Amino acid sequence: MSPSGTPLTPREREMRQALKDAQIRRQMLKYLNETRGNTLGGFITGASILELLQFSIDQGRVPRDEDHAADLLRDLVNAGYADERDDRESQADDLQLHSWSLCVTQKGTRLLRYHEEPDMLVADYRHAKPFNQE
Repeated sequence: MSPSGTPLTPREREMRQALKDAQIRRQMLKYLNETRGNTLGGFITGASILELLQFSIDQGRVPRDEDHAADLLRDLVNAGYADERDDRESQADDLQLHSWSLCVTQKGTRLLRYHEEPDMLVADYRHAKPFNQE
């Protein structure tokens, strides 16, 4: 529902979901950036990132499920904001969040610090207005 109480159009729902996904990707990138000096080689598992999101204060920025989390992380890898490492013990095993590790790239860190052009894939707040202004 919109703030006025009218049902959202399919396009409005799509836009809201895209914004929410961009906000989740930004939070994922922040966690990757924060762990880069704290873990071996800066890598953290996808499962650990999902746990951090699930225990965060803002429950509105949590992926629906593991598949959704994996899709959002894959977007970061494909855009060059994160590197990945396959930690499966056997290549016959399915790649899952607990056996897939990621780390932030220099490009990802630059994006977080606003030294890269904005990317619609990751929420960008450099032009956001304070809540009390229009």
